[in-house]
This record gives sequence, structure tokens and C-alpha cells, in this order.
Amino acid sequence: MNDMRQGVTQIQHTVLDLLESVRNDGHGHDTQLFLGEKLANHARVNVGLRFKRDHAIQAAARLIDVAEQLDVMISAGDA
Repeated sequence: MNDMRQGVTQIQHTVLDLLESVRNDGHGHDTQLFLGEKLANHARVNVGLRFKRDHAIQAAARLIDVAEQLDVMISAGDA
């Protein structure tokens, strides 16, 4: 594997890798926002640090994906 990411932490790698799968799961921007919010909320209210980390990673990937979806829509003049 030839990974071009330099200066990226292991957690950031994990978010970027997960981003590839959430990008292809077919959810629209409203659903991605909802899921990102729900995952972030699960991370916030739970006490287990591993659970918090795992849900924060999933939320981050979904929110990055939705930001990209919205940027494409804005660039296309849908704003």
C-alpha cells in the first residue's frame, strides 16, 4: 500500500479510512448530518473512553462527508 498521508496520526488515519466507507453508503446530506449528530451525542454522554473515541471517529467521518456533499452542492449553485 502506498499511503501518501504524512504527518497524520493513527486516529486521523482511521477517520480518513472510515470516510471512504461512509462516502459510499448512499446516505444523503440530511441523513449524514443526523447520523453524525447522533454518533457525537453517544460519544458525549457515554462514560467509556474507548466508546467515546470510537463514536467520535464515526461522527467525524460522517460530518466530513456531509461537509463535502454540501460544498459540491454549493459549487453547483444549489445554495
